Amino acid sequence: MLDALRLQLVSLSSAAPHYRSRLRRLTQQLEYIVQTWPAEHWPVRSPGPPQPLVRHARPHIPTRPQMLAQLQQISETLEEEEQITGCQHQLLNLLLCFL
Repeated sequence: MLDALRLQLVSLSSAAPHYRSRLRRLTQQLEYIVQTWPAEHWPVRSPGPPQPLVRHARPHIPTRPQMLAQLQQISETLEEEEQITGCQHQLLNLLLCFL
């Protein structure tokens, strides 16, 4: 599921029809994943040598409340703001925390 969301995000063009709606839906899907992720399996960064390059997209892995707050902020921006530049990039960075 996470890989499918990632592929949809990286292939989504800002010129695509219904860009805002599609980005809003991807945000909702990631929010659902975060809410239903079992607490005992929440990813943590292990100390030691650097992780693969994909992990360098974010310097740390946010907690569930931090992740939900960031997703809520993206949702609000998509609903209220005229300019939504950066939302796709922010969403991709959050998604990369799990890969």
